[in-house]
Amino acid sequence: MRAGLGSDEILDRLSLIGQDITASLDFEDIFAAVERHVGALLDAATFYIGILDEGREWIDVPIFIDGGRRSQSRRLRVDDAERPASRAVRENREILREKSLDDALRADIPGTAPTLSALFRPLSVRDRMIGVMSVQSARAGAYGQRERLIFRALCSYVAVALANGASFRRLAAAEAERMTSLTRLVAGIAHEVNTPVGMALTVATTFDRAAREFQEKLETGALRRSDLEAFAGVSVEAARQVSANLVRTTDLMDEFRQVGLDQRSARARTFGIADLVRSVLTSLGLELQGQPCTIEIAVPSDLEVTSDPEALGRVLGHLIANVLAFAFPKGERGTLRIEAEMSARNELRVAIIDNGVGIPDPELAVIFEPFSPTSRGSRGLGLHIAYSLAISVLRGALTCQTVVGHGTTFCLTIPTRLPTV
Repeated sequence: MRAGLGSDEILDRLSLIGQDITASLDFEDIFAAVERHVGALLDAATFYIGILDEGREWIDVPIFIDGGRRSQSRRLRVDDAERPASRAVRENREILREKSLDDALRADIPGTAPTLSALFRPLSVRDRMIGVMSVQSARAGAYGQRERLIFRALCSYVAVALANGASFRRLAAAEAERMTSLTRLVAGIAHEVNTPVGMALTVATTFDRAAREFQEKLETGALRRSDLEAFAGVSVEAARQVSANLVRTTDLMDEFRQVGLDQRSARARTFGIADLVRSVLTSLGLELQGQPCTIEIAVPSDLEVTSDPEALGRVLGHLIANVLAFAFPKGERGTLRIEAEMSARNELRVAIIDNGVGIPDPELAVIFEPFSPTSRGSRGLGLHIAYSLAISVLRGALTCQTVVGHGTTFCLTIPTRLPTV
């Protein structure tokens, strides 16, 4: 563990690092993310990530960091008896190497920097072996139990990221455009879910160690009141963080389930748009609390359509939630306006208008894609679900127009009458 980092800071940093590592499907991006962060948590002057080839005979190490500098790529044979990295893959287990100063420069541990401590851990997802990761230090005893727990969390993130990337490349090469979109969706889900799951796992592992230490003191009679108070505090915080991250995971999976419901047939009935808008705003009550924006509603009270109220409500809910999340950063005040009218073509036109920060062109181009990027992270699945429902269930269209610095308008156009069931 790097000096000066407490347990809470390490957990918070691991959560952010996990999202950074799993944010890309490209190996170079994954490695660069690890390179940015590993030194902040571990004494790791030397480290590398090795990828197992398809024949399972070689471990390819395309990038190797030694003494803070990138070195030439190399290959390790899986059956090499002298390499601890190869043995970690063959035996599917973590290996800790400790050496004396006199023995530090022997070549059985890759690298040119003097190495006294080295960790090697296989990278795997379920039963699928992907490769190996190693961190190495010139300091004796650099990797205690705490450092090994941190290293395991990093390896979990890297393994998931590499597995996602490999799966994407295989499917993208073999499938048509529809399957490619599905792959991106699944990869995005894996990325988003991995962060709270990884965080919950890290917290649970840390709590398990604290519980064992507490039990040992209790059994040996060395337990003091301060130990009891400290353990109570750790227990409450661990329960809070595990619960929060599992709730986030459940929310993400519910969004994923909604994607599967997008292709269902419409359940049409006649209803008022004004009533539906009020119902949607009521359901967003918690998200609206404390928002700096003013909400304006311009919907005729007698405007009715025969359509699917559940699907339309979900579309409006996702569009409004997107405005609340992204249009007004840093507590800036603004206006969110909801308009509805009958168009000249006898179609219902609903507009969600804000005068917020707008959307840059690169983001606008992919705004309805799953987990489309923003400067503050991912948009998740909300706009993707709204777009899919508008097309497949409501038989309409959803567009977005924006001017950076002046606001955004989402416009939904649907037929006023769908066949009733």
